[in-house]
Amino acid sequence: MYERMGAANRDIYDVWFFLNNDWPINKEIVEKRAEMSFKDFLQKCIEALEKLSDRGILAGMGELLDEKQKAWVRINLRKDTIFLLKAAALDRYSEVFTINSSRNLKYTKAPGHTFSGADKLITSYSDVKNAPIQEIKRQNNETLVVRVISDTTGHEANCYIRSLNDEGIKELSIVIENAAGFNGQTYDGFLNHKFKK
Repeated sequence: MYERMGAANRDIYDVWFFLNNDWPINKEIVEKRAEMSFKDFLQKCIEALEKLSDRGILAGMGELLDEKQKAWVRINLRKDTIFLLKAAALDRYSEVFTINSSRNLKYTKAPGHTFSGADKLITSYSDVKNAPIQEIKRQNNETLVVRVISDTTGHEANCYIRSLNDEGIKELSIVIENAAGFNGQTYDGFLNHKFKK
């Protein structure tokens, strides 16, 4: 964005849209393509936006917007995007991960199951995602076991969170430090919880 700001005002909207919707920034790709640290890259984007005039910010977008949207873009788009980029630079995004979106972890979708009475077992992700967590424990250095029991059927399952690399092992350690707080919470909520590194 900072390299071609004048020619691509839609880039500003794209950045605002992704950050405003809490979509994670892929730090590794940014650092590889920009050949600089993630924070330095964000700072360059912020500086480029701060130098940009609000006049002309509708170029390339105006024909897509109604009058109310145009007024919002003129007044707020640049300012709000700067705010969101500053939040990202302060690690709001760069130091947060979810199990669901982490490249360093994989997790059970269709769980392996254990019996909890005759013919009671969980066999699909749709069954397990809303099941309350009963226990989270470490199986070994690279694996966590999450025991869930469906609150509607009583079906039981062991789900697994596994690391794919050294960074994943670090992320598992962060998860296990917070494990007790997830008892009674849904498996899906656990997978999408934002953990702070």
